[in-house]
Amino acid sequence: MDPTQPNDPYCCDGPKGARLPIGAVSRRAFLTSSLSAAAFGILASRADVAAAFSARPDQIERIGAPAELDAVTAKALTDRGVPTSWSGAALAHIGMPVGGITTGQLYLGGDGRLWWWDIDNGPTLVAPGANDCGGPHYVAPASYLDRTTYAPRFRQGFVIRTVSAGQTVTRALDSTGFDPAGITFTGRYPLAHVDYPAGGLPVSVSLEAFSPYVPTNVDDSELPATVMAYTVKNTSTQPVTVTLAGWSEAPVCLASRNTQPVQLHTPRFHRQWWRRGGIQCHRPG
Repeated sequence: MDPTQPNDPYCCDGPKGARLPIGAVSRRAFLTSSLSAAAFGILASRADVAAAFSARPDQIERIGAPAELDAVTAKALTDRGVPTSWSGAALAHIGMPVGGITTGQLYLGGDGRLWWWDIDNGPTLVAPGANDCGGPHYVAPASYLDRTTYAPRFRQGFVIRTVSAGQTVTRALDSTGFDPAGITFTGRYPLAHVDYPAGGLPVSVSLEAFSPYVPTNVDDSELPATVMAYTVKNTSTQPVTVTLAGWSEAPVCLASRNTQPVQLHTPRFHRQWWRRGGIQCHRPG
């Protein structure tokens, strides 16, 4: 930097000791101009702009008059718009965080399944560069249906069972139980809505999923909880008995079960255990 020219906007931008050619714009000059333009657009008054730049109000001049917005344009700028929905093959590449802030990674997939579980700090994605944050997934997005990009470490899911007119139907609440072409995912973070097609069921099913997210409330926003709220509506003319159930393999000994002589034992599930508030588990011996 030339000490004789302390306000020179073109110093210190080229190679050491070099100056940019006449008419060239340096990074410093470009950033200064850009920030100034942004400040004029954000700050409301001349005094506000002057205070932001430690200048006198009489040194600030607005170039151009404020734009006049007609009613249609003003409404378009404030309208919430229409949410985007996805279905079909796009569902397998959707992963919306529903695990709670700082509580471990968990995604809601486009078909309503939970995936990319952060369990025992073990890797879930197995593709080369899977843990690289440099952007390889923009080129080749991960998919919960592609075992080269996602390897589930334990099995888990939700099902619906209907009994009506002497017929019992059981479906998994994901793309294995419903045609993905008819499943619709609508993401409005932190809420996600998944609608399932009837497809031979006497009811319609929809899911609203989220993790607690309360602006300005950190404690409630980092609860390790995921809410899966299903809504079932009878679309037939007959009474229907509906059962919603979730199941999960116990994610224990995920690494050692393949390297140590570990035996996993699961006791038979009894309906009365559920009525008492949960499934009983024990260690043999």
